[in-house]
Amino acid sequence: MINNIFPCAAQTNRDSIYTIDANLKELITDISSKKIIALGESTHGTKEFTLVRADIVKSLVTQFGFNTFILEADYMPCMAINEFILTGKGDPETLLLNVRLWPWIHQDFLELIIWMKDYNQLHPSEKVQFFGMDSQYSKIYATKEIMFQKYPEKAQAIFDIVEGQEKRNKKIKMLRALSEQTTSISFAIDLEWQYFILCQINKLAQLPPKDYNARDENMARMVELIQLKQGVDTKMMIWSHNEHINKKGSSLQDRTGMGHYLSVNHPDDFVSIAMDFKEGSFMAINFEDKSVHKPESFHLKPFETTFASGLNFKNKDINIIDCKDIDKEVLNAIGAIYVHAPKKGDNYYTKIKGNKSFDYLIIIEKSTPIRILLTYGFK
Repeated sequence: MINNIFPCAAQTNRDSIYTIDANLKELITDISSKKIIALGESTHGTKEFTLVRADIVKSLVTQFGFNTFILEADYMPCMAINEFILTGKGDPETLLLNVRLWPWIHQDFLELIIWMKDYNQLHPSEKVQFFGMDSQYSKIYATKEIMFQKYPEKAQAIFDIVEGQEKRNKKIKMLRALSEQTTSISFAIDLEWQYFILCQINKLAQLPPKDYNARDENMARMVELIQLKQGVDTKMMIWSHNEHINKKGSSLQDRTGMGHYLSVNHPDDFVSIAMDFKEGSFMAINFEDKSVHKPESFHLKPFETTFASGLNFKNKDINIIDCKDIDKEVLNAIGAIYVHAPKKGDNYYTKIKGNKSFDYLIIIEKSTPIRILLTYGFK
């Protein structure tokens, strides 16, 4: 059992049944030579996706020397989580709340963070680090005041561009050039400075007409900056939605996902593993009441025939598929928002062909909702 090789100070009572799956162990071994492993999910609110990916992460860390975990969340609040898993400082529930993203504020992800902290205590020379790759919360973590407090001599270079007279796309290009100026030497890379630049790019990209590619390009950039900072031999695990790790250009509802940039720039080192499910329930924000931003449980109501719906789960808990072995298929693609009565035309699916989008699929039979922490603000 994979679970037997996960040494940590305090074992949690987990109900994962996937640790005994021989095919999962074989997949982990097959991908272990890669340096950037992206682990996806077809919904943000499926408990089983967390359990399976947590087992993959633990195996990659304990058996194959992976030492960098990267989450689809903003860089700044994740630095506090990194300090927790490195030193034990801080309350992990509070730190997750500060991430401000309900898909990660739940019991099973909390247990994974605690496992990382326990692992680091037992392996001080082989510590895992925790990073965020996103840049969406500039209003909280990258205001003009904060940036000048942190970089009183350098911040003006950013705002000379942002507040200049050039057109939006020109400003974004200039900010990306500014980012490139300080990345030639690994020890000189300041990830916080880079985060501030990416936040301003993301903020500009929201101006009409929106640039829907900027966020994923930013995430790919941050992953590469983390790799440069940590050293080219660092071995990284990315935790994100399927559509962000999609290798195919123009995959995110005519957007280009982070996975495309990484697969092009790191063709020998990057592997993309999507996850999907056959049936069941999951957490999401109700589109009809999205201003409340309160996740609730939804039951899958398909109006397309997905690849998962035709799989046989007799005598197995999961199906693992090498995408080279499949042709044109359809996967669920449910983000943070869903509706109780989806209809034809709603964008809750993604089409794939062979391994153009993903290298592997992990399909579970039944999804159940994640257990949102009560401290998130509701029961």
